[in-house]
Amino acid sequence: ATTEIYTLSLHDALPISYGTTAAALPNVLTIKNSTSNKADWTEYGSIIGIANTIDYKTYWISNQGQIENIVNVIASEADEKEYIGQLYYIDYDRLYFDGEMLPIVDSIITNNNQNKLIAMHCNGSHFTYRYDYPPEFNQFSANDIAKIKHNLSQEKLQTIAEYDNAILYTDYVIASTINILKKDTTKNSLLIYVSDHSEDVYDTSADYAWHATKPYHQIHIPMIIWANEKYKQQNSEKWINLQLNKNKPYSSENIINTIFGLVGIGYSHYNPTHDLSSDKFNVQPRYFEEQKIME
Repeated sequence: ATTEIYTLSLHDALPISYGTTAAALPNVLTIKNSTSNKADWTEYGSIIGIANTIDYKTYWISNQGQIENIVNVIASEADEKEYIGQLYYIDYDRLYFDGEMLPIVDSIITNNNQNKLIAMHCNGSHFTYRYDYPPEFNQFSANDIAKIKHNLSQEKLQTIAEYDNAILYTDYVIASTINILKKDTTKNSLLIYVSDHSEDVYDTSADYAWHATKPYHQIHIPMIIWANEKYKQQNSEKWINLQLNKNKPYSSENIINTIFGLVGIGYSHYNPTHDLSSDKFNVQPRYFEEQKIME
C-alpha cells in the first residue's frame, strides 16, 4: 500500500497567529486563541500536559536552545526532554542540525508499545540560513536565484539560495521522520508538521529579510498531515474530512483542535468547528497578533 502526504496549498496556507516563536507556539500548543479562549495559556493546559493525563508518554526533542521562555515552560511538562546541543556536550565550534534528532526519534518509536506524543522542535529555515543545513545540502547558489530575481545584489541572491537549501534540508528531515514511522505497521502513526512563523527573504522589499511582518503573504506557513495506512483504515471518516477541508482557510492557532480530533482526545475546550478532521468544521476568521486578517 502507498502512503500519502498532503499539504495545504500555498494559496490557502495557514496564517501564523504571531511572528515570533515565543509568541506563536503558546497558541499552537494550547487551546488559547484570539477569539473564544483569550485567557493565559496556563488556564487551559498544553498539549503536552493534557497528553500526560491520558496515559501518553510525552517527549520534547529540540534543536533550539533551552532558554527561559514560554516555549520551554511548555516543553518542561514532557516526561523526557532532549536538547541536541546538551546531548552532544555543547561544542560551540560546530553546528547542530535537525537531522540529529532522527536517531532519537527512531529509538523512541522502537522502544515500547506505549502511546507516544513526540514533539520535535526544529531549527528549520531560521536565519542565518547557511547554518541550518549540512554541506551535502548546499544545492542552490546565487546564480540559480539570479535567473528569477534580477534586481538584487549577489549577497542577497546568495541569502535566498541558502534559504532554499534550508528548505530542502527540512524536506529531508520530514521525509526521514515519516520513514521512521512507516517501519512499524502495527501501530497507528500520525505526523503533523507546521512552522511557528514565516520568513520574508526579500519578497516584499529588496531591503527586507528575516522574520514575518504584516503583509499578507509574509504571514503564511506550511502544514503537513501524514498518517500511516493502519490509521487511515481505522479512522477513514476523519481522513475523508481532512481531504474535504484541506484547502479551506485555517489558522495555526486552531491546530490543537485538529490534533484532539485526529487522536480522539476528550477535552472540555475542544471545538469541532476548529477541527479539520471533523464534519462540523467551519471556516473561522483568522488573526495575526490578534488583528483580524482581511482576505
